[in-house]
Amino acid sequence: MEIRDEKLRIIAEFLKGTNDAKDIYGSVINDLFRQRYSQDKVEAINNNYLDDMTNEEHIKEREDMKDYRKECKQEAKKLLGIE
Repeated sequence: MEIRDEKLRIIAEFLKGTNDAKDIYGSVINDLFRQRYSQDKVEAINNNYLDDMTNEEHIKEREDMKDYRKECKQEAKKLLGIE
């Protein structure tokens, strides 16, 4: 994974490994996450799940999204050099 937003990528490279890197952590997660999941897609996944919490397809789709968000968090830490 890599940061798609050019300005954010430059800032992340500049701040990597510093205390200030934590300030853009959420923005980096969002940039990575939105490469796969638009706001509309997130809403659809959550609404489908809430509409029928017993539907295996909706459960899996939501779990996949949550797992990807965890991956984005790990990757953001790696890209920013934070723990």
